[in-house]
Amino acid sequence: MRSLFTQFSLLLGVLVALNMNAEATPLFASISWGLITGGMGYLMLLLGDFSIHRLLDSSANKLTSVQFRQQPIELEMFEDLTTTNQPSTSVSSSRSEKEQLAA
Repeated sequence: MRSLFTQFSLLLGVLVALNMNAEATPLFASISWGLITGGMGYLMLLLGDFSIHRLLDSSANKLTSVQFRQQPIELEMFEDLTTTNQPSTSVSSSRSEKEQLAA
């Protein structure tokens, strides 16, 4: 993950430097702003990563058990949507399922 931080911040720094150089800014100033912007982007990404890891580490110790308070979802109503290979049987059909399977 940190390699992505490096690549994103490097890309950001290069784009800022090229953008400032295209606006007729002196080369030294555009490279300086690119380095500053890329470094700040890298530090912000590292700070966010560090804070998320600290939050997950602190909340993992407090979790002792899990309770499901809602009833599980009944999946019977979704079975018709997933089974398309079976022939559909109508209510007014005179043949039973056993007769259809035997045939």
